[in-house]
Amino acid sequence: MKGETAFRLTWKEFQYCCSIGASRQYRGHVNNYDNNETGFTPTELLTNHIVGVCGEMIACKWLGVYYEPRMNGFNSADIGANVQVRTRTKDHYKLKVTHKDPDDFYVVLVLGHPPDMRVAGWMIAADAKQEKWLWDPGGHGVNFFVPQEFLRKPEEWPLW
Repeated sequence: MKGETAFRLTWKEFQYCCSIGASRQYRGHVNNYDNNETGFTPTELLTNHIVGVCGEMIACKWLGVYYEPRMNGFNSADIGANVQVRTRTKDHYKLKVTHKDPDDFYVVLVLGHPPDMRVAGWMIAADAKQEKWLWDPGGHGVNFFVPQEFLRKPEEWPLW
C-alpha cells in the first residue's frame, strides 16, 4: 500500500498472529529458551512473540507482500531474504539492532499495539551499528538503539 504507513489488523489477522506467536513461544519452550539471557518471563516472552508477529504482518501490509511467518529464525530474515522487523510498543522507542544482525539486512521499525500499528522507518543494519547508539535498557543486553530521527523514512524504501 504505497504511501500508507499506519495499518489496522483485522481480528482474523490478529488471531493468526496470536497463533504464530504462541507457536514460537512453544518452540522456544521445547528448546529451553524460557529462561533466556534477557531475563523476560515466559509470559513476557509470549507477549513479545505475539506483538512481534503483528509487527511483521504490518510490515508486509506496508510492503504489499504476503506474510509468510517463519519460526525460530533469530538471525534470519522476517520478510524476503534480508528484511528484519523490530516491533516496539511505545511511540518514542528506538529501533533495536543487534550485533548479530547481518550488516546487509534492512531493519524496519514498527510501532504500536495490535491491532493498530505503523511503520516508523528503517535502516540498513550496518549503518545502525554505531558506538554512540549502544545501550542496555532494562539490563537485557547491550544492543544498538537508533533514535527515530536518524531512521530512513518509509517512503524512501528502495526494495520492491
